[in-house]
Amino acid sequence: MKRSGLSNRERRKLGKLSPAKPRRDAAVRATAADRAKAASARGEPAAETVRDGLAWLLKKRRIRADQHREAMRFRLGFQQVKAGAAIPSSANIGTGSGGMVSGRLLPVEAGTAAVLEVETILTHVLKDQPDMVTAMEGVAGHGYTLRQLAMNDQMRSVELEIALYIALDLVIEWRREKSLGAAA
Repeated sequence: MKRSGLSNRERRKLGKLSPAKPRRDAAVRATAADRAKAASARGEPAAETVRDGLAWLLKKRRIRADQHREAMRFRLGFQQVKAGAAIPSSANIGTGSGGMVSGRLLPVEAGTAAVLEVETILTHVLKDQPDMVTAMEGVAGHGYTLRQLAMNDQMRSVELEIALYIALDLVIEWRREKSLGAAA
């Protein structure tokens, strides 16, 4: 393409370029907080944007598809545990290295398969390792983001991401061994 020697402004004047898009004034732009305030003033519930940490990790290809499937399987069991009449277990409350309390919910009717599987994963497969349990319960169970779990600490969120990656691989391997043992 031959350069004409004209500046962008001169070419725009001649009609060869479309006019530059006007910048939006900061006062005109409505932030999420402004929209929430306006919605509450009208008496409407504010639309909350909640990011699912597990979906985000999959979208960004930080976890594999098999890890995502296993995490979703854990989430289904974890939600069944939460849905049942649950009492906090004082025997299983401990403080993880991130300062978060990682307490188990042990349902009153503890005979269901989902409860037993969740408890087996957390206690036997992950061996009650605080970071892995926090990552599995937080991201795979509740759907929190790693940043939420790490309280916006970048280094801590990287540690939890690594712990989640390892935990998911351990659970995948446990389930593979379990299926091979049942087939034999």
